[in-house]
Amino acid sequence: MVVVVEFCSKPPLFPCILYGPTCDAFDTFYNEEVQLPELDVGDWLIFPSMGAYSSVMSSTFNGFLPASICYTMGPELRYPKRAQGSELGPGS
Repeated sequence: MVVVVEFCSKPPLFPCILYGPTCDAFDTFYNEEVQLPELDVGDWLIFPSMGAYSSVMSSTFNGFLPASICYTMGPELRYPKRAQGSELGPGS
């Protein structure tokens, strides 16, 4: 199930198949279409309760780095900290 929040839920919604970044035909998140609004570059899709399964499935196939991991607690995103204390965030 995809939970979509904080967007205008009025039409138009579009049937979408969500693929991962590897350009592999089997790199899909769901086996069915989901309805999503039009997205812009930089928009985030948040998948609650994906857990370690999605981390285990990550790879460096086609030169991609593993995705950044962020933790949520309340409405804020929290990123793991490096040993030196700087935060890891998107693109880090």
